[in-house]
Amino acid sequence: MSILLFDIGGTKMRLALCDGTSLSLVQTYATPKDPEEAIKMVLSYISISEKEGEIERIVGGVAGTISDGIVQHSPNLPEWNGVSFGTLLAQASGVSVSMYNDADLAGLGEAVYGAGKEAVLVGYLGIGTGVGGTLIHNKRIVPFVHGLEPGKQIIDHHTGKTLEDAVSGAGIQKETGELSESLPRSFYEERTVLLATGIYNTVRHWSPDVLVLGGSLMNEETAFRLLDVQTELARIADGVEMPTLAKGILEDQSGLYGALAIATQ
Repeated sequence: MSILLFDIGGTKMRLALCDGTSLSLVQTYATPKDPEEAIKMVLSYISISEKEGEIERIVGGVAGTISDGIVQHSPNLPEWNGVSFGTLLAQASGVSVSMYNDADLAGLGEAVYGAGKEAVLVGYLGIGTGVGGTLIHNKRIVPFVHGLEPGKQIIDHHTGKTLEDAVSGAGIQKETGELSESLPRSFYEERTVLLATGIYNTVRHWSPDVLVLGGSLMNEETAFRLLDVQTELARIADGVEMPTLAKGILEDQSGLYGALAIATQ
C-alpha cells in the first residue's frame, strides 16, 4: 500500500508516492488552469504507478485558501476558486483525500525534514509565483481560522501594494511585463528592501525561533540572496534581536515532504 502525495502551486504541480518514510516516483508538471485536468493527471499517475502497490489515501496541498477540501480563493489559479477539489478527487480516485494550503505543507516539510527541523517554533515564507507562509509549532501547523497570509500584508499604505505584489513572480510580471527569471540581478537587489520589510513585519508578529525562506525566487544565482536579505533585515531591525533566517533545503519538494509529514503523523 502506498500514499499518493501532491503539491499544486501556481505554476508547477508535483506528484509522488510514499511508503511512510520516503518519496518515490516524483513527477513534475505544469499546473493546469482547469482543476478537472489536474484530476485527470492524478488518475493517470495512479494508473502508471499501480505496480508500486494500491493507493490507500491521498494527501496534498493547493495554492490558495483551503477549507474542507474547497479552494476558497486562489489568486494565481482563478478557475479553481470555489472548486471542491478534495471531494472531486476522492470521488474520482475512490480513496480519501486530505487537502491543505501549499505553503502550510512546504513549511511543515522544512520544519520536520529540512532547515527548521532542530527548532520548536518555525516560521516559513515561500517566495515564488505568489508569497505564502505558515507557522509550525512542535512539528504541527499552528491552527488558524482563515489561513496565514503574510504575502497579503500591505507594505505601502499609499498604494495598497502588498508584499506579494512587490516580490512574487506574478506580482513582478504584472508590474514590469517581464517574466521574473528574465530580470537582471540589480532588480532583485533593489527589491530586497521590500522583502526584508515584509520579513521584519512577519517575525515581529510571529516571533519564531527560525524563519525559513523558500520558493523559486529565493535563488542565489538569479533572484533573492539570503545574505542580502539578512543584511537588509539587520539594518531595518536597528539592533532589535531577530530570529535566524535560513534558506530552505528541500527546494521544490518541500510541499511533498510536508504532505509526507501529514501522512505519517
